[in-house]
This record gives sequence, C-alpha cells and structure tokens, in this order.
Amino acid sequence: LAQGLSNKQIASVLNISEQTVKVHIRNLLRKLNVRSRVAATILFLQQRGAQ
Repeated sequence: LAQGLSNKQIASVLNISEQTVKVHIRNLLRKLNVRSRVAATILFLQQRGAQ
C-alpha cells in the first residue's frame, strides 16, 4: 500500500484476487480509522519515522 501499488498489482504480487485485496484494504482503513489509502500511508510513514 505504501509503495503506491494498485489493488490489481497487490493481488498479483500476493497471488490473491483483486476483490480479496479490496476487502483487506477496506478493513485496514477501518481499523486505522482513516478514509483513504493516502491517509493510511501517511500514518504508516509517521509511525515508521517515530520508531
């Protein structure tokens, strides 16, 4: 996600369906309490920088 890959690209790398990727990303966004992939990436980079 943080690398800017599309759902289709993520699915290909992980050898899963694009729909499965969508479900996991939707769940991830909900758990992180963010509304977009960009917000999730920013949160990830902030947390990574704090460590």
